[in-house]
Amino acid sequence: MAKRMSKFWRAVLLFGKGMEKEEKDVAFSQFLSQLCLFFHTKGFQFRHSGDSFRFVKVEGEFTWSFELGISHHPDSFWIKPAAGIRHDQIERIFHRFSGAPETVQKGSATVSWGRALEKRIPKPNSFQVERMGQTQKAVVFTEHFFTKWVEQFFSENSDLQAISNTFNIGRAILRAEYYTDWFDLLGRAIISGKLAKRTDYDILKSEYRRAFEMRQSSRPLSSFDALIEMLDNEA
Repeated sequence: MAKRMSKFWRAVLLFGKGMEKEEKDVAFSQFLSQLCLFFHTKGFQFRHSGDSFRFVKVEGEFTWSFELGISHHPDSFWIKPAAGIRHDQIERIFHRFSGAPETVQKGSATVSWGRALEKRIPKPNSFQVERMGQTQKAVVFTEHFFTKWVEQFFSENSDLQAISNTFNIGRAILRAEYYTDWFDLLGRAIISGKLAKRTDYDILKSEYRRAFEMRQSSRPLSSFDALIEMLDNEA
């Protein structure tokens, strides 16, 4: 899986190779301006911090985020996509036990794009912007990329029940190959199952606890037990 993921997570846009800095800056500014118009029609707001350019849509407990991350190179830069869905209630409960810094807590995603795409890895062709005249084609390429791959992911996880299904249907979470920490996955999975009032919650709770004991995590089993206890008593 790591090899397959690396093919996908290469740069989707290679921007500015062979261009003078001033021309490159103007082209990128035009690229962003046109993308802002596109995302505005879909209800997304533009947010910029450092080398991160994000389009964010917030509705109630949900935040859908599509990010263009910049990776600099001597004569060009790569633009790599990332996307995530945050459910505020799940994240508030999860971070009572995560031990994550406050800055991480505020920006964490409940369902990451990489996790959701494990079973269907798209491999779009990269697009290179080597002159000003190619900027519009780069915009079209990015819009198509979002519409074909990311928007579907957002639509499939647009309510609490859908998020719970992403984690829990067929115990899919236990077969995960791409992950950072099993507490991150199993913790959010069991929270979503409880909040969605799944009829198999008690079975999930038992199976996930056994699975957690056998997998690697930065958090101890006691943290997972404390989370389960809180869900049983409060949520």
